[in-house]
Amino acid sequence: MANDDSAPTAGARLRASASELFHWRSRVSRRVSAERRQEVIAELDGSAAVSQDYMMLAMLSCVIATFGLVLNSGAVIIGAMLIAPLMSPILALALALIRGDARRMLRSLVTLLIGIAIAIMVSAVLGTAVSTSEFNFLAELPVEVTARTSPTLFDLTIALAGGLAASYALAQPRLSPTLPGVAIATALMPPLCVVGIGISQGQSDARDGALLLFLANFVAIVFSSAVVFALVGFGPLSLRRRREVMSRTFLLASVMLVLVAIPLVNFMVGIAGDAQENQTIRATIASHLEDLSPDASLVSFDKREIDGELNIQATVRTPRELLYVESLEIQEELAVALDRTVALDLLVIPITRLEPVDPPTATPTPPPDATATATPTSTPTSTATAIASPTATATIQVTSTPPATATPLPTPTATPPATPTSVPPTPTPVVYLAVAATGGEGVNVRRDPQPDAPRITALRDGAVVQATGQRVESDGFVWLEVVIPDGRVGWIAEPFLVPYREFAQP
Repeated sequence: MANDDSAPTAGARLRASASELFHWRSRVSRRVSAERRQEVIAELDGSAAVSQDYMMLAMLSCVIATFGLVLNSGAVIIGAMLIAPLMSPILALALALIRGDARRMLRSLVTLLIGIAIAIMVSAVLGTAVSTSEFNFLAELPVEVTARTSPTLFDLTIALAGGLAASYALAQPRLSPTLPGVAIATALMPPLCVVGIGISQGQSDARDGALLLFLANFVAIVFSSAVVFALVGFGPLSLRRRREVMSRTFLLASVMLVLVAIPLVNFMVGIAGDAQENQTIRATIASHLEDLSPDASLVSFDKREIDGELNIQATVRTPRELLYVESLEIQEELAVALDRTVALDLLVIPITRLEPVDPPTATPTPPPDATATATPTSTPTSTATAIASPTATATIQVTSTPPATATPLPTPTATPPATPTSVPPTPTPVVYLAVAATGGEGVNVRRDPQPDAPRITALRDGAVVQATGQRVESDGFVWLEVVIPDGRVGWIAEPFLVPYREFAQP
């Protein structure tokens, strides 16, 4: 018996949980007192009326939000949300709908429309001002702006929860201080400022997306607030009148909620599809680069739609130059993976791997100045001056002591004639050749005249090279030595070269 008294049975625990749940439900949906209802109505009537304070706060919050968006500053945007007065007329509209008060409904709508007009006009003027100055701050839309141009069902859910929290906190006097936090979560002013910025920049996508976000927030707050106001007893006193008003209100709010949710679903599907497409592009390029070289990697890529064709510009790192044929293979793989026409533009960042090698020894030959000091002549004093100016006195010492100075003479005089004989590659007629007959695959430029020699680079059909005049037969091919456009010298098989033109240098 002692154990039965100290440990409650499962049935007792279940009854206790049900009692607690019922108590929580009754506490949430309990009707507020008549005095509190009158206080809430009076508070909303005052804050939702068109006044000088309302218009001033709407204008200042718009200025702060617009500059926060332009400067890409989240903290500044949050400050604008705290002073934005748009939440009050929306809550007053929800209250008027649930009470069936047409006069308060019209007044709330007028107040809200005035605030919307102020926000859009002020942000459009500021957007034009910061983009027509010497420094165009909106040459590219900031992230804080673009983040509000693609609303989804998540934004609608946030607004629904925000409306529930705002109306419940307003009805309960102890929870009123939480309203600023609700204003931050629902974000009414920033989307309107993005609408104005989109108008000033001629960005219709940004304008329409931000306007849809504001409408979603507005409809969700009205719907959820009307539900809370009905639960806590703000509806008409007459039961028949209450049922009529509530059914009409919830039907209208539900229809508007569905109409707003449809484009949000489309946005959400588009965002999910775009993310999947990005993942496919990244995986396709990365796998192909891994097959080419383990050190090759994809840095980043950008894409845009042009005339129904997906243009992809990818930046890659690779230890060797990619061939034209290899870029075509990547483009074809992307087209198959995405099932659409793709134009690929590769920006290649070369990687140079430096491995330690044995450095050349710098000990064998002393500098020429050391040989000049080894020519003792008739006067020791003159040799001392020769060290101070080695080049000039060395030639003078040569005439006085022929045996000793015969060795330094070849070093200055042998180098000048060596320069013309060691660089003979520029005959007067310069012959240019063009790459051709490769079937569009391009041709490899080899370091040596052999098919298996290391490859320097690849040239497309039509590329122009300069012939040096050197010809070598190897493995059944005739190889021509050429100078490619970047100045390097390599070898190309003769069947892939045709004469371009020949002219004499002036």
